[in-house]
This record gives sequence, structure tokens and C-alpha cells, in this order.
Amino acid sequence: MKFYDLVDYILNIILPENLNCFLCDLPISKSNSYSICKSCFCKLNYIENGCKICGKPIKSGNAEYSSRYSDDGEYDEARQGCDFCRKKSFLFDRNISILEYNETSSRIVFKYKYGKRTFLARVISDMMCDILDKKYSDVLANADFVTFVPLSKERIKERGFNQSEKLAKYICKRYNLEVVELIKRVKNTKKLYGLNSADRKKVLRNAFEINPEYKNKLNGKRVVIIDDIFTSGSTMNEISKALRLNGVFEIISITFLTGEYKK
Repeated sequence: MKFYDLVDYILNIILPENLNCFLCDLPISKSNSYSICKSCFCKLNYIENGCKICGKPIKSGNAEYSSRYSDDGEYDEARQGCDFCRKKSFLFDRNISILEYNETSSRIVFKYKYGKRTFLARVISDMMCDILDKKYSDVLANADFVTFVPLSKERIKERGFNQSEKLAKYICKRYNLEVVELIKRVKNTKKLYGLNSADRKKVLRNAFEINPEYKNKLNGKRVVIIDDIFTSGSTMNEISKALRLNGVFEIISITFLTGEYKK
């Protein structure tokens, strides 16, 4: 057991959950789902109709998306993505995101990553799995490998844990799957927050390599990658480049949050 997993295990014993909403701190019933009060939960926007490529929310009332709908108002899967991704050359096949990025959902991730509220890995993974069960049950069932976005040693030392790895472990535990470390981060890149897509690509170039243990085991395989947030797709694309060069057949990412595309 890694040191930060041991710390998390001890904290989960001495600090019980579901006594107060972790977002607003109001008392809640032990029966409340996800340790969130009703008021905060109602501020979360589940993605009901996401782009079949990038996973960003598709809004039928939004004029910029109107051309992507068929005559009956349903999103046309045969068209090549939404206005965000249709002109991009993604190396992964699909991203699936669960919630839309907004003030409330972003606070969940912020508390998890930077507030040392590591029990939220269970909360977030439960939210993800409940939607996967309903809408995407085949994705993990068909995967040959489930992995996560790696952090550099420097970032793990700074943060204390890899948020994506913990999510992947909880998700795989629910489905009795194994999490494998397929990807190594070989560059300590600067933080991507606030960077545009072009700058993200520059920062991430050649930042990832395949774990030597799996290099000869990927040809023709299906890989699922777990992460917390899908923003521009630059991180997932750079990881996918390394996977494609080693013969991976299909790459699907599953992320907790993504934002609506706005011009």
C-alpha cells in the first residue's frame, strides 16, 4: 500500500462522512447520496446529451449547434462531432464526461485535488459509476486495459496523491477490474490551468511514454483512461499518441467534468 493510500485509509476511519454536506457544510441525512445536500445537488448539471466524440454538452437550443441536429431534434451521431471538436484531429476515439463544469461541480474537484479531501475520490467515482451503469455499461466491460493520467513525481510530492489514479482504483474496484499503470509521465510540465489549447500542446509535447512492462502487450487492444477534467483534449491526445504508436486499437477516456464549448 502506497503511503498516501494508507493516510487516506486512516482519515476515512477517523473522519466519518455524510454528517454534513461537503460543499456547504449544512447537516444532511445519512441517506443522502454522495454526501451532498439537496440544494447543492440541484446545482450540478449532468450531461444528458454529450458530443459523441469530445463529450461536451450539446444544447439543442443553442444556434451554433443547430446544424448538428437531425430533423426530429435528436443529435445526429453520424455527423463528425460538435463545433468544438469537428475540426480537430483527436487521436482518441471518444471522451465521456459525467457533469458539466460549473461553479458547484468545479468546487468538488478543487476540494478533492487541493483541499486534501481525499474521501471525495469515492464520492466522485460513485457519481461516475452510477451514470456509466445507466448509459455506458459496455465501455469498461469491453476494455482490455483501464489506466489513468499520470502525474510527475514532483507533482505527486506537492499534492500528495494522483487524483486520477485514485478515481480509477475506486471505479475499477466497483467493477472488479484491474487498474494498470500503462503510461509514465517523463516531463514535469507546468500547470495547464489558464493556458489555451496551442500552449497546452507545446507544454505536453513528448511528456508521456508507455510503461516498458506493457509495451509489447498493447497491439490491437482497447484502452480506457480515467481523469478528472476534460478541457481542450490536449492531455488525452498526447497520451493517445503514445498508445497509438504502440498499436492500441481503441482509446476512450472517462472524465468527471467537461465544460460547454463557447466561441
